[in-house]
Amino acid sequence: MINNCLVPEKSGLESSLLCRFISQLQYEEVIPPTTSLGNLQKKLSHEGVANVSFMIVNEKTPFSRAMYWELKRQAPEGIPVYQQEILEPDVWQILDGDKDDFLIYDRCSRLAFHIQLPYSFLHLPYVEAAVHYTNRKDYCGNCSWYHLNNSLEVQ
Repeated sequence: MINNCLVPEKSGLESSLLCRFISQLQYEEVIPPTTSLGNLQKKLSHEGVANVSFMIVNEKTPFSRAMYWELKRQAPEGIPVYQQEILEPDVWQILDGDKDDFLIYDRCSRLAFHIQLPYSFLHLPYVEAAVHYTNRKDYCGNCSWYHLNNSLEVQ
């Protein structure tokens, strides 16, 4: 764990995709982003896209820290919300991410896609398409997981 945030290669999620939604909580944005994230999670599940995990990482600003519990309350069921510790290194700097970015990791814990604003708005197709692509393809080109589980590979 870094800053109370699971790092993909250490999270025990080797057989799943990990989609990181880095969110700066702003008052007017409390409900829509988390609702949209829940809708995306449900849609992927109904489409049979398995082993996809989401997490929300709140930023370190005083306002965002003060609104942490509201963000956690509004987060979709099953999507953890992590708050960075003030004295620890900033997760965003470590991951080279920013507000409202989606970082999508493949099964080998490698960064497959980094989707930034304005493309990370969930009403646009980019995040969903990146999850589908990463879930169906051997993105990294040398992943033993795909060879052991080739029934998931789209021909």
